[in-house]
Amino acid sequence: MNYLPVVQVFVRIPSGSLLRGNQQPVDSGSPVIAFQLPSPSYQHLSEEQVRDLESILGSPVLHTPNPKFINVGPNWAIVQLSSAAAILALQPDMARLAAFNQQTNSTGVVVFGPHGENEAAAIEVRTFAPFHGVNEDPVCGSGNGAVAAFLRESKQIRKFGSTYISSQGAVVGRNGRIFIALDGDESIRVGGQCVTCIDGVIVQPR
Repeated sequence: MNYLPVVQVFVRIPSGSLLRGNQQPVDSGSPVIAFQLPSPSYQHLSEEQVRDLESILGSPVLHTPNPKFINVGPNWAIVQLSSAAAILALQPDMARLAAFNQQTNSTGVVVFGPHGENEAAAIEVRTFAPFHGVNEDPVCGSGNGAVAAFLRESKQIRKFGSTYISSQGAVVGRNGRIFIALDGDESIRVGGQCVTCIDGVIVQPR
């Protein structure tokens, strides 16, 4: 995939970090809007918190690598499961999940698991943020970026690749595809194909 910047956009998010976005072509010819993830910070979930999440999700999760809170502006709890099928089968208890997010001062929970070798997408992702009024986000850029940071931190890049596609939204009737690129030891770019709905210029008053 060629990353040839056409347009750059800078957006300041509530944490104070700047998101740098590029409009880029992909092999299909359709444009991709991609942003560079702010530098993440990491905190391990406690064993008690992991057990709570297993109960809330109704499924065992991988304890190695250890689930983590990853702050990229939003503060996501990132949890890995054994397979994409396990991700798609989840039926979380949203009321308990909202309470978990409130107690841990987290935005929500992002779960992911690997697809098979012959699938177009490397991983399946689901994002839950019921405490903020979003039971399930069909496609979540910051959540996917935090998953990429988790893969780097847990030394799984060799398994999934420094560029890969994640799928998200099937359970809520969407078919999202997210493009991830990890450059060196620092940069993580998150992108998706897009269509132009409105075109114009915003002028900031002086």
